[in-house]
Amino acid sequence: MHKVVAIVALLLIRQIGFASPLLQQYVPDARLSGETTRYRYLFFDLYDASLYAPNGQWSMGQPFALSLTYLRHIKGEKIAEQAVAQIRNLGFDDEVRLASWYSQLRKIIPDVGRNKTLTGVYLPGDKTVFLRDEKPIGIIRDADFGRWFFSIWLSDKSPEPQPFRVLTGTQISYQ
Repeated sequence: MHKVVAIVALLLIRQIGFASPLLQQYVPDARLSGETTRYRYLFFDLYDASLYAPNGQWSMGQPFALSLTYLRHIKGEKIAEQAVAQIRNLGFDDEVRLASWYSQLRKIIPDVGRNKTLTGVYLPGDKTVFLRDEKPIGIIRDADFGRWFFSIWLSDKSPEPQPFRVLTGTQISYQ
């Protein structure tokens, strides 16, 4: 009975925008920032993205967590390839470091299936922690990696600025 109550409580906490206790360890007072948004490629739904930040106020200068709940099966290798390709598209051109980041991502990122969640936790100036379904699966100890990696979703230079605005709850000025 206690397990059922705990599970229901955890589901309710997520529905009203609070992060899990594990995320709270990395991101104090973590709450949903903006809204969850669905990412599509062509006609395919890929994943739902949710951003958690202290008191729901996102900034690249403070810890935050980005959770991606996948809607289909995707190979970990493909996720790593796409991440590095997107970082390159954002303007990062140090191929030696990109190769290192790809190698680290390949070791960390597993294949995912429907309703599996991968979360990246950004700790500015330090590291990026990866979780799968609330369990730690790896760390990349490179402050530059985290900034570039999360810019895939959280940069006004992203090829699709609308998800950026929805996730962060911000408006972008193009002037």
